[in-house]
Amino acid sequence: MLTLWRRMDEMFPVVWGSQMGAAGDDNGIYKTWFKVLGDLNSRQVKRGIDRLANSGAKFIPAVSEFKAMCRGSAEDLGLPVLYEAYGEAAKFSGRAREHVWSHPVVYAAAKEVGFYDLQRKPKNEMIKLFKPVYERCMQQVADGVDFGAMLPEPDEVEAPVVPVSAEVAKSHIEKIRELQGR
Repeated sequence: MLTLWRRMDEMFPVVWGSQMGAAGDDNGIYKTWFKVLGDLNSRQVKRGIDRLANSGAKFIPAVSEFKAMCRGSAEDLGLPVLYEAYGEAAKFSGRAREHVWSHPVVYAAAKEVGFYDLQRKPKNEMIKLFKPVYERCMQQVADGVDFGAMLPEPDEVEAPVVPVSAEVAKSHIEKIRELQGR
């Protein structure tokens, strides 16, 4: 946190010290920033500092804006945005083994949420379940986790079992028999 305070003072030399005060436990603003940013690691804080430095910002960001810079967006991480990822997961959940995923993170999030549910449950329900899982996976990518090994081997992905009535099953069997000439 001291490094952040020092770097911010370098980027905003005229206003940082006078508006934000010195680093230390007796400074309420410092304590607030420390509390809000407390769940970030040093790599994430460095990312935020670098992004802020490269942004050309003329004003001190709010702590929430700075935290967003630290975390990075899907685009920053080379990932599809949430709704694109969800769309891919829902569309290809029944063919997860054959599909060439845009990124292993999309597959990992879809697998955790459940391929069967992605196919069968309403979108408004599933996006609520998919969003936190995908965001957590994105954060893991930002932290350096490699999801490349997560992609399925052909035998790993089970096709969802869809229960059908006996009547429907019999009609399918009859169609198969017809195709076989029986």
